[in-house]
Amino acid sequence: MRWRASPLLRAGVAAALLITAAALMLDAGLPQRSDYTQIGLLGSLPIAPEINASAPPFDLITRQGTIRFSDLLGKPLVINFWATWCVPCEVELPELQAFQDAHPDAVVIGVNVGEDPGVAEAWAAERGVTFPITFDQRGQIAGLYAVRGMPTTFLVAPNGIILHIFFGATTRAALENRLALSLTQ
Repeated sequence: MRWRASPLLRAGVAAALLITAAALMLDAGLPQRSDYTQIGLLGSLPIAPEINASAPPFDLITRQGTIRFSDLLGKPLVINFWATWCVPCEVELPELQAFQDAHPDAVVIGVNVGEDPGVAEAWAAERGVTFPITFDQRGQIAGLYAVRGMPTTFLVAPNGIILHIFFGATTRAALENRLALSLTQ
């Protein structure tokens, strides 16, 4: 006669294994996510920035020169990761431009990922984009922000803390609402 575990016993064992796996994944020795000077990889996986963590700094390489991340602090900052082949990015760019036009006290930065700078710059200019575009041909900045898809937009407070992350296309109204909400908290 063959022994068979009851469904209740199997569910209990599965739950115990999940709890054990979760406990093993929590490591008190990991640095705080808000300290990006010490964070990069968890094993071979990049640790994604999250809301209320410090935005990872990077230098912006544009056709006009280099802009230091630290020079952008002191104002609300919108960092948008995009590509010319991304249809939602094309829909979103006019919304980002409208936000920038309506909020000269904020800074919008477009990070083009993996494309030729000349092609990306011409594509953005054809669509009326006037905010700075930086070029991330090797995906290093996207890797620093653990971008998994485009568009992805980070709303950063004047002190460098991430206020919100938009996955997929966003709008001027969504940016304004999230910024207003964060500044009142």
